Order: sequence, then structure tokens, then C-alpha cells
Amino acid sequence: MEDKEVRRQKREGERREEEERKPLKKWTAEEVKAWFNFYREGKYAEFYEGFTDLDGEEMLGLSEEQYRHFAKNEAKGTAIYNVLTGLCFFFFSRFFTKYDAY
Repeated sequence: MEDKEVRRQKREGERREEEERKPLKKWTAEEVKAWFNFYREGKYAEFYEGFTDLDGEEMLGLSEEQYRHFAKNEAKGTAIYNVLTGLCFFFFSRFFTKYDAY
């Protein structure tokens, strides 16, 4: 049983690494759903219903107010917005630092 858990954690870690390399703008609706289900062990999974079928580009197009509306919870909507826009900033800051694009 323990081996299954170790393999699951390894797969989840690999998936997270892949997500870090792929900008939110390019996430499919399936990847957005996976993020809700797996980020911090599903911390925001219960709020996915309001974001059903949105891809990463559509998620980036939402305002903080829209996140709060779709999550049907002001605090959690703001938290989701901050995490996802933070992921976007993290990706671009890593990219530009790594490749010295300026």
C-alpha cells in the first residue's frame, strides 16, 4: 500500500513540475480542473464548479471580482485569483531571468 502512495506522490510532483513549466495561458480546461483537484491536496476543489470548462487563457481573462463570483465565496475567490495570477508572474519572472530576455 505504501508503494502506491509513493508512486502517486511522485506522479503528482512530476505533474506540478510540468505545470510550473507550462504557463497558465496555455493550460487546457482539463489542466485547470486538475489544478483545482490537486493544488495543495485539493484545497480549492470544492470551488471548481463555477469555473467548469474554462481553459487557462479564459482564467487569465477573469477579474478578481469574477473569481469571487464564480467561487461563490469572496475569500476563496480572491485566494484562487492570487494563486493563479501568482503562478503566471512566477512563470514569466523565471523565464525572463533564466533567458535574460531584456
